[in-house]
Amino acid sequence: MIWVATLKDGTIIRQDDGIKLDKSKVERFRITESSGDSIIHFNADNGVVRFSNLDYRKVCGMVGGEEIKLIFDKENEVFKLDKNSLEFMKNIILREEKHYFYIEFDQTGKFFIEGKPFYMAIRTNGKEYTFTDYPPYNEFDYTISAFDDFLVNSNSILKKTHCKSKFMISYTKEYSFDIGNFEVKHSVALDILKGMVLHESIIKSDNSITCEVITYFGDTREALLVNFNRNSSLRFNKALTLV
Repeated sequence: MIWVATLKDGTIIRQDDGIKLDKSKVERFRITESSGDSIIHFNADNGVVRFSNLDYRKVCGMVGGEEIKLIFDKENEVFKLDKNSLEFMKNIILREEKHYFYIEFDQTGKFFIEGKPFYMAIRTNGKEYTFTDYPPYNEFDYTISAFDDFLVNSNSILKKTHCKSKFMISYTKEYSFDIGNFEVKHSVALDILKGMVLHESIIKSDNSITCEVITYFGDTREALLVNFNRNSSLRFNKALTLV
C-alpha cells in the first residue's frame, strides 16, 4: 500500500515521489494498492513462482522462456530483482488504478472505501447534525503497524518474518452546532491480518445530551441511542467491510 495525495490545485503527489507533503494543501488523501503490490506464491520444492497482479493480456502474449534474476541484498535480508528483471516485471503487471483497493478521505470530511462513503452524525429533537462539510481537514495522520516474528530453536533464530499488519488514516475535527460543540476523531484502518476495514471513532461533547449516534456506510444506516455527559467522550467501532 502507498499513499497518494491530490492537492487543491490538482497536483498529485505519491509516497515514492520523495516530496514533503503540505497537509494544508491536500484536497484528497488516499492509501491504495499500487502496481508494486503483489502476493507472490513461491514453491521451494518445484521452484514455481506465481504473481497475483500480472496483466493477463500481456501474459498471453509471452512466448515462454522469459527469465527473471534475483540478487540477495544482505544488508536488508531480501532478494531483489536485477535491473533488467525489474523493468521486465514492470511491463507485465496490472496498472489500471480502478482495479486497486483503496481508502480515501477528502475535504467533505467523509471517508471512501472503494468509493463507498463512511461518515457519522448525531440526531436529537428531530434534527440531524452530520460530522462533515467543515473544511479544512488538515489534522490527519497516516500510520502503519508492523511486527517481526521469529522462529527460534535452541536459542538460534531459524526464521524471521516481517509483516505490515495494519494501514490507518485518522483525523481530528471540531464541530460547533446550536446544541453544543463536539470533537470527533475518526480512524479507518485496513487490517491485513483480519482481512477487513474497521473504523474507530471517538466523539467528545461539551454538553450533556441524549441523542442518536448514526453511522452511515454505503447504503446502510445504523443508529445507537447514547447519553453524553458534559465534557465526556464515547468510543464507537465497527467492522465496515471485508477485503
